[in-house]
Amino acid sequence: MSNVCTGYESIAGMSRRRFLNQFGMGLGGMALGGLLADSPSAMASDGILKALHHAPRAKRVIFLFQSGGPSQMDLFDYKPGLTDQRGEELPDSIRAEVPEIKFSVLVFAADPADRFVLINGQRLGEGDSAQPGLKVKEIRREGVVFSYRVYQFLVER
Repeated sequence: MSNVCTGYESIAGMSRRRFLNQFGMGLGGMALGGLLADSPSAMASDGILKALHHAPRAKRVIFLFQSGGPSQMDLFDYKPGLTDQRGEELPDSIRAEVPEIKFSVLVFAADPADRFVLINGQRLGEGDSAQPGLKVKEIRREGVVFSYRVYQFLVER
């Protein structure tokens, strides 16, 4: 055994992760016991629940524990047809649904968190909804990119 401490080996034969996991579970249980010991219902019943505080209504319960899931790369839906539509005008049906947008102030900063635009007197940043279905996608120097349904369009200054 070397004298260099790497933080991964221990004399007890337990890794640091395992030690913290088990020690944390013990502390959590002690804290929960301390919190519950102060409640009057726990003191009166000696830790045994005599009756529920409301009548149960559920007849059946379905419990789904879904650990993990597909990665974001598996969920990415590539749409090659969208690149063909770049630069085209919006269809008249969509143009009629999108409300008129007037912005008075457009602040473009290097940090995206500092960018904002005033639309109809409302301060919006990237990702905010201007109106139901109309979302600020990106704030650029030349204007604002909005998304509405599957369409993205640029409204210039």
